[in-house]
Amino acid sequence: MRRLQIVAFCLFTVPAVLGQNNRSAAKTKAQAKWPKPIVTQVLPAADFWPAEDYHQDYLQRIPWGYTCHYLRP
Repeated sequence: MRRLQIVAFCLFTVPAVLGQNNRSAAKTKAQAKWPKPIVTQVLPAADFWPAEDYHQDYLQRIPWGYTCHYLRP
């Protein structure tokens, strides 16, 4: 069984955003530009807590550490 390695999702705090997203998704689907369906999940945002300080500015503090993205100037 294959497992998902990356899950795309979008969180919203205002219910109107869900309707806007659904309209945008329908428009994109109608354009048929992508060979496979878009599977980004759109979910209501739950409680959020900022990460502890030692999780902040990781790439600045540990430039040789794991990175899956690049800093832009």
